[in-house]
Amino acid sequence: MLRARSVWLLLVAIAVLGPAAGPAAAKAPAKKKKAPLTATVNGTFTIRADVGGFGNDNGPNWQTISYEIKDAKIPFRAGVTDSAAAKVKVHVTYEAMAHTDDRSYHFGCDIEDRHSNGVVTGDVFVGVKESSYLQTDGKSKKFLGWTVTPSLPVDMVVVSSGFYQDWDSILMETCTTYGVATPLGSWSVGFAEPDGVGRINSERRSVLLNAIDTNSGQTGSAKGTIKFSATMPR
Repeated sequence: MLRARSVWLLLVAIAVLGPAAGPAAAKAPAKKKKAPLTATVNGTFTIRADVGGFGNDNGPNWQTISYEIKDAKIPFRAGVTDSAAAKVKVHVTYEAMAHTDDRSYHFGCDIEDRHSNGVVTGDVFVGVKESSYLQTDGKSKKFLGWTVTPSLPVDMVVVSSGFYQDWDSILMETCTTYGVATPLGSWSVGFAEPDGVGRINSERRSVLLNAIDTNSGQTGSAKGTIKFSATMPR
């Protein structure tokens, strides 16, 4: 009876635990995870807006913003081949300037000069996607290609400086210069989000970024590339 019980316990143990492994039981090799499709972006994208003449002599009044991206790796989600986005490091430069020699209707003593500058390097979302249109000076035309679009950095600090002149009284005897540390109301780092636009090459492995989307009154330039880690589908 005891012998039968021992045999039964042995059979249960084998059923639960499985047969004992030999001293050199081989493990099945782990499958290597497939690397995701990735876009590598390099480029500099710049937009300038001429806001309009400043002062009574229509002096210069403009602002410009530029994004520089170096070796940014942007992976695609599994099964997606027409768009991707990731947080990557971007260098952003902003500048604005206005000047007039005739800010008022006073005779003389009415120069005004304003400057704003900002520089930041940080992680922002950058997207790559297939695109169907290119906008130039606010006008769209059909353009089948790819676009790189960075978002605006949230922690960009802009420093403003400048001065204006005015007479100290209606007698116009003493010309006084006053400092100004505020930007013009028409200036903002968010006036544009420069992108890079271009067509994919015949091998469908890279894009030359040599065009840029601009709104009315803007000019811009783009110089860069997208390189894909695999051939893109048609």
